[in-house]
Amino acid sequence: MKTLTKELLYDMYINQRMSTNEIAKSLGIGYGTAFKYLKTFGIPKRTTSECLKDKAKSIEHRKKLSESKKGAKNYNFGKKNNIRHRCWFTLPNGEVVSMRSQWEAWYAEYLIKKGVCFEYEKKTFVLKNGSAYTAGFHFK
Repeated sequence: MKTLTKELLYDMYINQRMSTNEIAKSLGIGYGTAFKYLKTFGIPKRTTSECLKDKAKSIEHRKKLSESKKGAKNYNFGKKNNIRHRCWFTLPNGEVVSMRSQWEAWYAEYLIKKGVCFEYEKKTFVLKNGSAYTAGFHFK
């Protein structure tokens, strides 16, 4: 077994673009140990796209993967679809809005029963980091 050093792990993970699993196998250690040392040495974690960049699959391999997930071979075949659907809700002013979840529709009903005036997704705030946030309910 090679001696674990920051330089060795950095070279294997960043320069050679080896995965944590590949590093563990080549050094004869466990995956968890390799992961722990990468973290201990402060080696920056790669994004998923960076990890997959040089690991393109052949066309034949991609076709096999595609075929393995079609129809009854798909692991979700015959199972109930758990994707949540938007809910259509009619506001007191007659406006029909598409709400993101059943919970929001229930909350809107609650607010109407309590006599609270609101608008749904009418105001967007720009945050300090530049991203935007649209509040679900904006109270008048």
